[in-house]
This record gives sequence, C-alpha cells and structure tokens, in this order.
Amino acid sequence: MALPAQTWEYVSTIQNEDMRKVFAKGLDTVFVVGENGLIARSPDRAFTWQKQHPVAARLNDIAFSDSSTGFAVGNGGQPRVALHRQGEFVATD
Repeated sequence: MALPAQTWEYVSTIQNEDMRKVFAKGLDTVFVVGENGLIARSPDRAFTWQKQHPVAARLNDIAFSDSSTGFAVGNGGQPRVALHRQGEFVATD
C-alpha cells in the first residue's frame, strides 16, 4: 500500500493569488476561485491556468449545475455571484 504522500503530485500554481476553493469538472478541467475576484480554469488537470474575467469580490465557492452552467459566490461588503455560460464567467450583480 502506498503512503499518502506518495499519491500526490505537484502541479502548477497561480502566482500571487490566494485560492479559496477548487472544483474539478470532469477528469481534466479544474476551476479555482479566490481573493480579488480570482476565477481561473485549467483544461489540463491543473498543469496550466487561464484566468477568467474577475469580479470585484473575494470568491469563496464554485459549483456547476450542468456541463456549461456554473456559479461562483463570494463577498465584498455584499453578496456577489458570477455565472459561467459557454466558457466564460460574467458578473450577475
């Protein structure tokens, strides 16, 4: 039986970003959200990252209701929501 530390592999990070939540959408696609409206997507199991259009808030969570609709929520003095449709996130407030 492998030790837990032997089953993890280091992948790239997003420099100078404080990440709050990670969401794996399928086998390859990964999303993260975090401080300063960070929303980033990786199409290759977190080896490379593409920043999405941020919102003006700290984002705390992300979830998808189906293959093309996702929600990122956070705060910044008031509730904030970003909606994912057709590959991009847009602010809804």
